Amino acid sequence: MPVKFKYVPTSGALSGKSFEAQTEAAFNELGAEIDQIREIAEEVKRIAQTAVDTANAAMTTVQTAVDAANMAQTAAANATSAANMASAKADNAAARAAEAGQSARVAINTAGAARMAA
Repeated sequence: MPVKFKYVPTSGALSGKSFEAQTEAAFNELGAEIDQIREIAEEVKRIAQTAVDTANAAMTTVQTAVDAANMAQTAAANATSAANMASAKADNAAARAAEAGQSARVAINTAGAARMAA
């Protein structure tokens, strides 16, 4: 609320004493309002600092979550690579087993033929 100041003579011309009293009263009123504004400004400053601190803490939490997600993604990629290598080895082992089975059948057939010939 703006302060409106006006000298008001009590009667007749404004005396020096009345001028002095009204001027002091006006400055005292302004001083009281300035003090209130300072208190409000300090409270706003405290609230703003709390908001900044909370935002900084949130940023730290977000960065921690991002770091954890990146580590999980790396672990998943490593696991996928290991699984692909294991699958390739299993496929290779299956192919060798099939070749060995074929070789065994040939050997059995050759042994059977040799026994018949003997």
